[in-house]
Amino acid sequence: MPPVRSSPSARSRPLPIVAGALALVGGLAPPTAAVADGTKPLPAKTVRIARNACTTSATDAQARAATFTVTMRALRRPATTFGFSVRLQERPAVGGRWATLKGARSPAGLGVFEAARAGSTRLVRKISVQGLRPGFRYRLLVRSRWVGGGEVRGGVDTSRSCTVADVRPDVGIGTAPILWTPGTAANQVVYRVPVTALGIPALGDRAVTLEIRQGDVVLTSTTYAPALADDVLLVAGRRCAADRRLQVVLDPEGLIDERDEANNVRSVPCQAAT
Repeated sequence: MPPVRSSPSARSRPLPIVAGALALVGGLAPPTAAVADGTKPLPAKTVRIARNACTTSATDAQARAATFTVTMRALRRPATTFGFSVRLQERPAVGGRWATLKGARSPAGLGVFEAARAGSTRLVRKISVQGLRPGFRYRLLVRSRWVGGGEVRGGVDTSRSCTVADVRPDVGIGTAPILWTPGTAANQVVYRVPVTALGIPALGDRAVTLEIRQGDVVLTSTTYAPALADDVLLVAGRRCAADRRLQVVLDPEGLIDERDEANNVRSVPCQAAT
């Protein structure tokens, strides 16, 4: 569950930017909409959502975060109470629909109505949510309410969206044939395995494990440091049985947080190069 931080303030303050990429998407936030229960709408600009920003990281999940500042001003009349609750919404960076995070996926502390102190002229909260999904856009949904003099007013506002860019590395097995040639020792062969790599700098000094097996039998295992976007590994190992398929697996223990896990596995026939 992503953590959320909310801090009060007498006025808006510059927001801290976590190390990583910053991406702002979309135009101005839509104006306040009346709530569906017939409550009178709040005057325009009663609620402002400002300084929204998303940060990202290739390796630090907590640095994948979104920050928003919400300000609600009091109306020019005595109020019994006024305040708001907030929810976080997400959608894929490309396509998809906005979905409000609820239940176990909702950051702790969101969705609870927070009222301004008695006599306050406005309520300001900075909302920071960490541990978000890379490759997704985020925005804040704010439900506001003002009660005073026997009158109830309310509204719904959404912020501009920002994107948690996916800058994670991606290693994979290429689409070229995986073949073997005879080795120098009895029953030994050399497998030619095409591999791909994106975001190589994000890997740092981490090595990638490659494993070739038939069923539960591991024929060979090695590690390598990706250096090219497309490469071919020559891996010595036991000769495969011709009547059974090979399973070639990268990062079998899932140690690397990467963009696409599906390209880490290929099932191919045991086939010699001709």
